[in-house]
Amino acid sequence: MPQVHFFFDQQRCTGCGACAVACKDWNDVPAGGEAQWRRVYSSEFGRYPEVDVVHLCVSCLHCSEPACAKACPTGAIMKQAATGAVLVDRDICRGCRQCQRACPYGAPQYSPGDRRMMKCTFCVDRQAQGLKPACVDACPYFALDAGTEAQLRARHGALTPFAAGTLPGIDEEHAATRPSLFVAVRALRAGGEPTTRRNGRIVGHLRSVPGPPPDEWRERARTPLVPKSRRDSCG
Repeated sequence: MPQVHFFFDQQRCTGCGACAVACKDWNDVPAGGEAQWRRVYSSEFGRYPEVDVVHLCVSCLHCSEPACAKACPTGAIMKQAATGAVLVDRDICRGCRQCQRACPYGAPQYSPGDRRMMKCTFCVDRQAQGLKPACVDACPYFALDAGTEAQLRARHGALTPFAAGTLPGIDEEHAATRPSLFVAVRALRAGGEPTTRRNGRIVGHLRSVPGPPPDEWRERARTPLVPKSRRDSCG
């Protein structure tokens, strides 16, 4: 089966957060707390009276070249053949957090008191039943969708891959993972450097922790993704 992708229409997103709430509800992730499988970032531009704000809604992007899987020393992270979803086997995860450091999107999440990584599963359980991911179903403005490239093109027309320069802050490191996301970008009505917030707090990037130096992520990007067998504990 071809890779399933997310589609995000920035022109429709109001930053309401219904997608993030639905994700927590469906996956039994505790309300509040540190773990947020789907996150909404709001970027503010300009100065009064010429101002603008745009939103970016992201989860795991189920990359074709997932940096998290390549960084995992135990083989706990893998790509599912049926959908291309990047999944974690929490029985194998030992909580070393190398995946968290490698992922430029902040997808790997952790809850206090639990060392094992958790993250968006692309709702593979729902997809197996012919349903869309919970976040997609919950969006009241139809800003999210999911499907194969052919399905998304049929519903939305020409598709723009999520790549370096597509949105502020998205650079070569993000593009190197080949994220499974298409976007419809809204033209900005004000310029200047953005102030980006998540949960009301100013953030400088999508990461949850500092990432690797350029030489390291470039080398990882060149390394083919191969299935891993279980290895020794990483800590």
